[in-house]
Amino acid sequence: MYLISYNFQKCISHGKKLLDFLKVPDSKLAPTTQYNAHMYIAEAYCMIGKFQESLSHLEKAEEISEEASANSANIGTTNDNEGQ
Repeated sequence: MYLISYNFQKCISHGKKLLDFLKVPDSKLAPTTQYNAHMYIAEAYCMIGKFQESLSHLEKAEEISEEASANSANIGTTNDNEGQ
């Protein structure tokens, strides 16, 4: 919502608050939520010309995406071998 209204600073601060939940013991934040937060923060940084910060969050989102892909590939492999 903050991206749509061109309030990039609020988008960044709220995205970071969401990601701060990962620092709380026993808290869980779905990988898709983490990915989306990093992507929104990256876009907001890009829109205000902070490209290094944007790239940092894009890389974190990429790591999350790759981990999720690897996990889903492993699940498929595990399920394929169960009936044997």
